[in-house]
Amino acid sequence: MSNPKAPAQKPAAVATAKPRRPRGRPARLSREAIIDQAMLLLATRSADELTLTSVAAGLGTATMSLYNYFPNHEALLNAVADHAFSLFKVPKPRASQSWQENMLAWLWALQRHCAKHPVVFKIIGLEGQVSTASLRVFAPVLQMLRGLGLEREQLAFVSAWFTSHAVGLMLTEASAAAFRHPIALGHLEKLTPEEQETFLMMRSHTEKVTSEQVLEHGFRLIITGVEQLLPGEK
Repeated sequence: MSNPKAPAQKPAAVATAKPRRPRGRPARLSREAIIDQAMLLLATRSADELTLTSVAAGLGTATMSLYNYFPNHEALLNAVADHAFSLFKVPKPRASQSWQENMLAWLWALQRHCAKHPVVFKIIGLEGQVSTASLRVFAPVLQMLRGLGLEREQLAFVSAWFTSHAVGLMLTEASAAAFRHPIALGHLEKLTPEEQETFLMMRSHTEKVTSEQVLEHGFRLIITGVEQLLPGEK
């Protein structure tokens, strides 16, 4: 009597060694990579909400690895500010143009830069500090104002006034599109008849107003304001 056929044995699995992770920082980790990731995250959150932990998570590395490049949150934000402003292409003043035209060109150059890198609005003047790169951005305007005869206290005041109005206009206009949609009729019900008539009159025209129109008008008003603050002007 023959023995029953023994079940076929499965071939033994060949043991494969798992690849070992290299020790130390990942090859992709660098100061530039950290700054780029921070700028990416700042597109959807505030500077206060940005943490080294969130940046590390986005890079797929440990938080402690980032401390080899930045000792704290403030140092990272300062580096981001420096990088964001270093990308600004400063327009060269043209001798063939008036100072007003050169100032207008500078304002539009800054506007285009902020539109391309909206993170600038979140880090400009962060915690009362300014970066070296941001100083270089505004330096041409200060030199222009000095050339117009402004010095010391006058220069400081006009510079502060100019910066406040220019940055304020750009920052406000960056979110103004939401206010230019046709007004919903239901929102007018509680207004007086006179108020309703005013809003209805411009309702179909509101969304036709462009940011370019508002900014151009605002920039020219700022330049007019500078003209009125120059020595000898009343």
